[in-house]
Amino acid sequence: SVFKTRIPRNVRLGEAPSHGLPVVQYEPNSKGSVAYMELAVELLRRDGILELGKGGTRVPPFSLFTRSAKWRIF
Repeated sequence: SVFKTRIPRNVRLGEAPSHGLPVVQYEPNSKGSVAYMELAVELLRRDGILELGKGGTRVPPFSLFTRSAKWRIF
């Protein structure tokens, strides 16, 4: 596989477009939504835009994104 993050099949992923919203806004706590945020973090780390926290600790995706998909400064 190209990425370590896997996007699971999820009902909310299919419902979001019919409501005109991205899944991270429609149902931010769903498994699919969390997986997409983790994929975004994986891409940012791979491209050197985001580094691991102090001591190599993992930064949870929800600490990087708000519900409106804007960046938070941490």
